[in-house]
Amino acid sequence: MSDDEQTTMDLGVPVEQSEWSKWVNADRRKAQARKFMDRVGIQSIPDEFSWFGDVEDSANAALSEAFPDAELPTPENYSDLVDTFVCFLGEYLNKFAEAEWYDSPVNRENAIYKNINPALRYRGSEDATATELLQDILNHGKELDGRIFTSAMVISYELHLNSL
Repeated sequence: MSDDEQTTMDLGVPVEQSEWSKWVNADRRKAQARKFMDRVGIQSIPDEFSWFGDVEDSANAALSEAFPDAELPTPENYSDLVDTFVCFLGEYLNKFAEAEWYDSPVNRENAIYKNINPALRYRGSEDATATELLQDILNHGKELDGRIFTSAMVISYELHLNSL
């Protein structure tokens, strides 16, 4: 039972959820990840680490729309596609790098989201905010001729290896 549900039971009145609890809600994140996967043709997150070679081109094309010029969005101009990709990465890294989401107090002024700063805590690697992870992916993607999804898989693989 969540703290919000417990508070509602104790007080008998509904409690408004925080922006963080809304964002981190597992059903919302899974639905967002599914939207990204449906858009690029990923059937499911596999049981073993995958490069998704069969959808790599479509995923790279979709992400080039989300990140024009391979630049981070600001909180005012980030798109649902960016959020779906962030949620997909979180689900993927949860499975392959034992990552867990938390709302980071660090570098909130640079966050791509308003009022929250999603971050992943990994097994075997340093924590990273979604903004830091995306910046690393975009920087590496520039070295790969703008192939942002390919870059994400390379970085995910490194995080996966560090978690072993």
